[in-house]
Amino acid sequence: MPVVVHVPDVSLEEGTRLRLGPGTLQHLAFADWLELETDEADRLEQQFSWSKPVFWVVDVAALPPETTIRSLVEIFHQTLILTTGSPLTDPLSSVIYTDRGRHLGPCRRQLIVTRRKYRVPLTQQSLMPFETIFECVAMYQQSGDPRLAQIVKTCASLTEAIGTLFDAVVHVTSVVEWILLPTKVSNITETFGRRVAAAVSPDASQLDAERLIARQLYAYRSEAIHATRTEQESDPVTAEKLVEYGVNLLRRLGVSLILFGRGRPGELRTEFVNRLDEAWAKQRPLLRDLGPDLDQIRDELVAHMTSSPVELSSLSASRFDWEFAYKAAVSLDKANLPAPTKEVKVTEGVLDLERVRRKSPELWAELQKRFAALDSMLDRPLNGSGEELP
Repeated sequence: MPVVVHVPDVSLEEGTRLRLGPGTLQHLAFADWLELETDEADRLEQQFSWSKPVFWVVDVAALPPETTIRSLVEIFHQTLILTTGSPLTDPLSSVIYTDRGRHLGPCRRQLIVTRRKYRVPLTQQSLMPFETIFECVAMYQQSGDPRLAQIVKTCASLTEAIGTLFDAVVHVTSVVEWILLPTKVSNITETFGRRVAAAVSPDASQLDAERLIARQLYAYRSEAIHATRTEQESDPVTAEKLVEYGVNLLRRLGVSLILFGRGRPGELRTEFVNRLDEAWAKQRPLLRDLGPDLDQIRDELVAHMTSSPVELSSLSASRFDWEFAYKAAVSLDKANLPAPTKEVKVTEGVLDLERVRRKSPELWAELQKRFAALDSMLDRPLNGSGEELP
């Protein structure tokens, strides 16, 4: 049996099938979905037909034997976000079907049978570089470096969880700072600008322009953190431009990381920032110094990032980013959980777990057990033997 992964927040034209990595992106007929589900799902035909959920159907036989649900879906999700630039919910928060049963994420079937306002239409054209990015991300994941995962998590969560444009600028810039300024440096704003420019500029002619706007981004963040600029004093037009720039910067920085990490997994943690400083000193961007074997891949990915920038309007609504959903929310639908106390607010069937922890200790204890069990499910090899998922 293939692994069938529900992909939230996306749509496909009726009858379309897109080959993505080791799997195919497609719709399922309701009868085919019922074969994967439990009997109680037969009452959901109308919702399923209205929602038109999209699934990634993966041939397990084509995967390396050590592949786990977690590693497979992480590579897919990271690739999809880098390719589209859209804040897409992690599939691990929904449902995944394997030959051992269903893996239920914290949102359970809610994301499958709910027609959400925010949906990204996927086409062959919009996913043009998916195969290239998927291969690079898979190689990059071998390094164990956490920076790409943080980039994707940030891109996926720039929604209602962030609050305002003011907050979003600070949030995005802080992640870029964490990646590019791992140690203390003098003249932080200038070093930040230079390293950004060295990391993402497609050629030397754009180094200075990139440095200047990166400096502006960091200066805005510093004024916000040190309270020399308040949200009321902030120009919304400037904030919008900086949020858009910051998100596209994260996406381009992710591409630089996976290209730099290709073939050198042991060097990522120590060498990336050093190479950026060398690149600035030579006035030769990192993307121009990766070696001739990566020139074609670099040109393909840079062209895609340039032609399909993220716009602020697309950052509006993916409610269940994986980290948020898994660590800070859980569906109550048929979960057989202790009832929350009246102080705990339930929104669209979802709990705020911080309030659960403080107000409903019995429910919190049960959820902790379930989270631990879910973690163990995600790390079982898909091609290995093992017991069925509960």
